[in-house]
Amino acid sequence: MVTPPSVTPTTTASARHSRQLPPAPVSDADGGDATGERPAGAARRFGPWGALFTGYLALSVALWWHVWSGHPAGTMTCLCGDPAQSLWFLAWVAHAMAHGQDPLLSTAAGHPGGVNLLANQSSVLVGVVLAPITWVFGPVASLNVALTLAAPVNGLAAAVLCRRFTGWGPAAAGGALFGLSPLVLSELTFAHLADTVLVFVPVIVLCMHELLVRQQGPPVRWGAALALAITAQFFVSAEMLVALAVLAAPLVVGILVFQRVRTMSSWEPSRGIRPDTSPDTSPGARTGNRPGTSPDIRTGNPPGNPSGTSPDIRTGNHPDTRPGARPGARTGNPPSDPLSATWSGRHALVGMAVAGIGSAALLAWPAWFALAGPRHITGSVWAGTGNFGVAWTSFFSAPRASTATQLFTRYSGYLGMPGLPAAYLGPTLLAVLACGVVANRRRPAAWAALATVLLAGVLALGSALLPFAWYSSWWLPWRALAGLPVLDDVVPQRLMAVGFLGSGVLLALTLDAVTGRRRRGGVEAPASALSSSRPDPASGSTRHGAARRWRAAAAGATAAIALAPIAVPSASTLTVGAVQVPAWFAQVAPTMPPRTVLLVLPFPSGRVSNAMGWQALDGFSFAIAGAYAKVPGPGGTVQYSGAPGSADAVLSQLTEPTGPLPLPTAPAEAAVRRALLRWHVTTVVATDRQIGAVYPARYAAAFLTATLGRVPAIEAGAWVWRHPGTDPAPLAVDARTVQRCVALADQHGAPMLTGPRCVAQRG
Repeated sequence: MVTPPSVTPTTTASARHSRQLPPAPVSDADGGDATGERPAGAARRFGPWGALFTGYLALSVALWWHVWSGHPAGTMTCLCGDPAQSLWFLAWVAHAMAHGQDPLLSTAAGHPGGVNLLANQSSVLVGVVLAPITWVFGPVASLNVALTLAAPVNGLAAAVLCRRFTGWGPAAAGGALFGLSPLVLSELTFAHLADTVLVFVPVIVLCMHELLVRQQGPPVRWGAALALAITAQFFVSAEMLVALAVLAAPLVVGILVFQRVRTMSSWEPSRGIRPDTSPDTSPGARTGNRPGTSPDIRTGNPPGNPSGTSPDIRTGNHPDTRPGARPGARTGNPPSDPLSATWSGRHALVGMAVAGIGSAALLAWPAWFALAGPRHITGSVWAGTGNFGVAWTSFFSAPRASTATQLFTRYSGYLGMPGLPAAYLGPTLLAVLACGVVANRRRPAAWAALATVLLAGVLALGSALLPFAWYSSWWLPWRALAGLPVLDDVVPQRLMAVGFLGSGVLLALTLDAVTGRRRRGGVEAPASALSSSRPDPASGSTRHGAARRWRAAAAGATAAIALAPIAVPSASTLTVGAVQVPAWFAQVAPTMPPRTVLLVLPFPSGRVSNAMGWQALDGFSFAIAGAYAKVPGPGGTVQYSGAPGSADAVLSQLTEPTGPLPLPTAPAEAAVRRALLRWHVTTVVATDRQIGAVYPARYAAAFLTATLGRVPAIEAGAWVWRHPGTDPAPLAVDARTVQRCVALADQHGAPMLTGPRCVAQRG
């Protein structure tokens, strides 16, 4: 007589089966294994992620090899342009934290008004996280750490997202595409932390996928996690958060409509009720197995399921019933494409409501500070952002860098050769992704990833179809968004960050299809993810080991073909150099009395940032007039180089002329002298050199001599005028006199005071 399965203990057959094939320890929800050995479970859970991060980090260190093989605290791409600005932001946040000052508003630059860091791409959160490194090793080391870790951290976060749908190998390839994309590499050269630290973008997508699709965790917990991720992204880059919202809005609507239609289609038309999709735990249940199989006569359970448990309807995995396992812990692997048959609109609504309320509460004051707080910008921060789109040819073509491109690169702060276009995907990757869509045509995740890539690519074109000017009259979708508040500050090119995330997910799905996905119990599970459990001889899996290896090799070859056009041109190390600080700022500036305010030439404005870099390295022992940052002008709108005829415009033109040099006319001299009083300048310093741009130092010294009415002192290789508020009247000299004096000063071996003395004698 057969004992009923409901009262039968572990019988002879099941005991023999468990003795012959002892299951591998599976991590439970607490991180330990079934035997209670937490270290082994933690190693199994986090070991692969650590190995993956190490691989990404090795690639990033190779990219920055000249930094880490030399002096990381004294080497960077350039102490000029955007890198110097990023250095200043990191240094100020650490300085403010150490001295109890406001990290979001600094009067150290742009004195006396200051700089609103949230109105700029300051990446405050990065500065907070790396503050200990800044305090100990200096801001250069902190910036190098941030730039080196950006790609590995981005790739790891994207791999975690891809792992939700695929096996380890495909997820690693998808993470590499996102973490080391051409967009990230191009922004790394300019030290744009706001555009390279993208770790929270995959995290936000992961939380939204859990709430809107997978729905396996508590909605309140995942909603709170989403709110924290949104808040963190705001303090890294509000622009990227807005870009993500623009792309996510239509996708979220599409997912909700799809889920609603899918849920409604599961109603029984005749009765108007849903079928019962709860797991069946009754004897003889055939859930999780092929239809038509008979139950085990000794246990009453389906073949291959001696424990009597049925799989989760959403994951296809059986609950872990071994001693020590937490209730509800699941064995096996994560779901491959988890579209729950028990999708709940209430679950999604609760989670998204928690995320919305939480992020609104956390960001209410920071958003006000950025948009309406002290030193905020009225109107658009970036003029004409629609013109900063990508060329449609850049998706598949990588032309040689033109002279204009090289000049723009040097102007922005990178002295090496430009790399690939920021939106470059390459013809082979595009072909692989197209094949992947066909291979995964039954998987909603593939279509969602494809929609992300297409939407990001179209919007990244901006308002004009470049590079052909005669196409600029064509209507493009970005024109409908460019005039909206907040959106007019988003650079269209940066939308490709989300586009590369979609490309990474789609690449992972493609490679997973190559490895050979199988349906088990009606639920897809990655074949490569089954390696954690031992093979069952009865299943015949050992007979297909060679086939699996061949499929893995084919997937690796496909990944190499897809990524080679991106990886090979980007394989060279980045150009860096030793940090050079003028002798005056290294020797004299630290000895200046407190509350010293400097007017420095080269003047920090929308063109040049050198003085801000020198100030950051000095530890903010002095304040400076002017700022290489977005600051409001007299009308509240953004001020780049000042209005024509203003002191900002005159000093900016003296620093890096874009046309004729300013003449020492009475209006120009009066504007500069009034500005010195308004900015509370105590010392004027003109250095004799500038890195990364053209700076007519001797002409600037002659102009300032005529404006201030006296010859400067020479201190540590710089022209210095102390206490400019007590200067005599300006010298009456014409342009021809100044030019002749500068010509004398430019002669080889001429002393530094040749030009100023000549102007003073003829004035």
